[in-house]
Amino acid sequence: MAMMNRRIGLLEARGREGLGHSRAYLNPQSNQKLGLTSVPSTCRSILLFDGVCNMCNAWVNLVIDNDPKGEFCFASLQSDVGKKLLQDAGRDPNDLSSLLLADEQGYWFESNAALRVAKRLNSPVLTSAGTVLSGVPRIVRDQAYRVVADNRYSFLGRIGDMDTPRCKIGKDAQVLKARFLDD
Repeated sequence: MAMMNRRIGLLEARGREGLGHSRAYLNPQSNQKLGLTSVPSTCRSILLFDGVCNMCNAWVNLVIDNDPKGEFCFASLQSDVGKKLLQDAGRDPNDLSSLLLADEQGYWFESNAALRVAKRLNSPVLTSAGTVLSGVPRIVRDQAYRVVADNRYSFLGRIGDMDTPRCKIGKDAQVLKARFLDD
């Protein structure tokens, strides 16, 4: 129990509560303030992910495949855009520990980010899973998220590893280019 309480304290100290900030996001004023000048008009959310993680790239591919309206834009956590958004969310700009979702309600981390994305995708299975799993207490969801996140390179490797295949984007590169906000 003491270890779990210590873990809860660490999560809160690192700002991982995953609650949205009350500021408005993804509007021309906030985009300009953050230097995001080329956000497509269809983009309602920005998803930051670990750009060298094959598992994270597979998640981005899944989102792209199930987001026909192009509501999600993407940037790697390692990019300038990623670092700016991390900083604006009150996190260390070098923090690669969690997905970050920026939407019209604020910033979201860990399981809250993943489930908010899943609930908005054009897939009954993912939408249902997102809805059902949102009912699980956040502390349990985030603990499971941490186990996966802390071991993500072990599961599918990193881009550049010689023994693991790199995830490929199966869509038209020109169509998707505008949805990736990092250079």
